[in-house]
Amino acid sequence: MPLLTSKNIFRLSREDLTLFFSKKNIATPDNYGECRISLNILKDCGYNHGLCLLLNTDKDTGIIGDPEDLERRLCLFGKNIVALPSTEKFHVLLARQFEDENFVILMWAAFIYFMFSLFSENTGSAYVESLTIYSGLMLAALITSSCDFLKEAQFQTLKD
Repeated sequence: MPLLTSKNIFRLSREDLTLFFSKKNIATPDNYGECRISLNILKDCGYNHGLCLLLNTDKDTGIIGDPEDLERRLCLFGKNIVALPSTEKFHVLLARQFEDENFVILMWAAFIYFMFSLFSENTGSAYVESLTIYSGLMLAALITSSCDFLKEAQFQTLKD
């Protein structure tokens, strides 16, 4: 009796299975008549019946499930885990606040107001108003990014 290995039990490798879930393979094609690459791969496998044969499983009952079978599958395909996104750093969240359309409009308005204040008759305190707008925007950005950072930290504790 020949020695059973993962090579002659499973006819698909881990790399073959990742083709089904690769972003470029599941993307909607540009042309209307074409189908996704992952669907073409599934068609080449023989759809669900062929895929079950390649994975040495039954479509009605699933895998065998004994410890030896589970160990072989774990060794070949790896642990079945979902990678969750990591929390973003505070400086990234703060920098993202400056990309907001409203924020940019207010920054330009404060700049234009500052330029007008330089050429006004009351040059002693006219620029203070534009500096107040700048400081208000910075404070709003700091508060918003702090709240976002705290929400992400709370999500991480819930996830763990």
